[in-house]
Amino acid sequence: MKNSINVPNAPECLFWLAVRQVVDQYGGYHSNMNSQSPPGINSAQRRIHAAALRLFAERDVTHISVSDLAAEAGVARSTIYNNLGDSAPLFDEVAAQLIHEMGARLSEVLEPLDDVALRLAFGVRLYLRRAYEEPLWGRFMNRFALSSAPLYALLASDVTRHLVEGIERGRYKLGSGQVPAAVVTIAGSVVAAMQLILEGHQTWRALGSETAELLLVAFGISQAEAKELANRPLPVLPVLEAKSLSSVPI
Repeated sequence: MKNSINVPNAPECLFWLAVRQVVDQYGGYHSNMNSQSPPGINSAQRRIHAAALRLFAERDVTHISVSDLAAEAGVARSTIYNNLGDSAPLFDEVAAQLIHEMGARLSEVLEPLDDVALRLAFGVRLYLRRAYEEPLWGRFMNRFALSSAPLYALLASDVTRHLVEGIERGRYKLGSGQVPAAVVTIAGSVVAAMQLILEGHQTWRALGSETAELLLVAFGISQAEAKELANRPLPVLPVLEAKSLSSVPI
């Protein structure tokens, strides 16, 4: 995927500057979306990052102590120091890995599809299904996707590309200046739906289809077609060779 974002006639606003800045910062992760794991991640680092993910999600914090991290990962403090890089805060590194891993899995399913509207419907439902199947991953995304600027910017970059393609193809009835609002609409809808699913108020199947349908209608797809697209049989996310952080045993 490209690291730059080109939106026809989009205003140069803080939204775009924030997205570009963070995507450039983590370009090493995003430019290798088709690889199975981010570059430079060894088994010890994956164990540490998995422990950090658990602490971030369960404690609802973005900073953790080395002692707590070592205890959660079951390693010595020296192992933490020897395996953590200085290029970015640990939270940002974990967030970038999660987006990379989910993006790589989604790409295998969605890229072969020509219809951007079907890609959106599948993408929304696959995010919600994963939140249900992997509650730790779901809690992290639910708690930080909108509140963490780096995580939101990484998510927004992919959603932005999708929306721009849909506009250029005439599939979405949106003006280029409405793209930031559309990104917020998608992200907010998915995060709110995750909350209902994680708390057991709704099933991922029903809420996933309903959310996808509402988004498609909001972007200009007819009610009948939106309903049909949002209820098509959902493909399975492919399993990558490298385990996701939320499934690494601690």
